Amino acid sequence: MGFFISMPGGLTYIKAREAAGVIPIVAALGRDGKPFCRGMFITRSTREDISSVRDIKGKRFAFASKYSTSGSLAPFFHFYKKEGINSSDLGNYEHLKYHDSVAREVLRGNFDAGVVLDTVFMRYRDKGIRVIGKTEPFPEFLIAARKAAEPEVVNALKNALLELSPDNPEDRAMMEPWDDKIKYGFTGVSDSDYEKIRKMISYLSGRGIMPGVLE
Repeated sequence: MGFFISMPGGLTYIKAREAAGVIPIVAALGRDGKPFCRGMFITRSTREDISSVRDIKGKRFAFASKYSTSGSLAPFFHFYKKEGINSSDLGNYEHLKYHDSVAREVLRGNFDAGVVLDTVFMRYRDKGIRVIGKTEPFPEFLIAARKAAEPEVVNALKNALLELSPDNPEDRAMMEPWDDKIKYGFTGVSDSDYEKIRKMISYLSGRGIMPGVLE
């Protein structure tokens, strides 16, 4: 039976596609019913000196994993393309392992600002952080199968996931304990849906920043 990759993000999916030819099956929907997410630039609510993304120049900044689309790739793209901010403009920065770690370390004052996935921000918004900017929306989490997975198994999984609906009380009750990234249902997906991620990678690579090795 084929082995399934559970919930790779956009950057991880593209790397896996290049390395092993994985097949996209379905994309996860967000709370708004759309297959997109954003990176949210955050700071503590008490930081009156930081009101926009440009105010992070010279500040201590926390990214999520180097392999995270929303926690590293998209924010770097936003800095360089939209804000004219280079990594050297930051006072210093680190890549933390998890988005939750970024939120907690910003709250603790160990970083002046950071970036987290929009669903993570929702968990911390009442704990003392606020948004100072957002990346553009981009396709993120999906479920993919290895290239050699049996087509009948892939199709069965795809159909089962597409039939789930948070509007159906039984489905909603079953999906409620699931991770926020996948509990709002799924939609069809193709490799071409991730061209926006590829363009981010190409743009940053052209400036000497290699996604997945973002230093």
